[in-house]
Amino acid sequence: MTTLSRPDLAAVITLIDEHADKDLTVPELARFARVSVRWLQRRFQDELGVSPSTYIRLTRLRRIHDDLVAADPEAGCTVEAVTSRWGVRHSGRFAAWYRSHYDEFPSATLHRR
Repeated sequence: MTTLSRPDLAAVITLIDEHADKDLTVPELARFARVSVRWLQRRFQDELGVSPSTYIRLTRLRRIHDDLVAADPEAGCTVEAVTSRWGVRHSGRFAAWYRSHYDEFPSATLHRR
């Protein structure tokens, strides 16, 4: 099995960053990198301090936050529309996670101008 070098890990990170709106899975990322799932998980933990799935969620969370800050609720933008665009399927679980990370609910971010 091929091992990842730092540039290859960067390629996986770039793939996540460019396709955070897609339903990316850790097994798909491992296949892309031509390594085992466990090896990829260890490498993410060693290099970034988080698992690949956590990195995907954090990337989406950042993008959703940025979109909510830039959105105009008076033009009809909703939290559901933003989260749906980024592949969030469980809005209740997401809202709790968002609140724990940003110390406010997504709707508060959307309406804060």
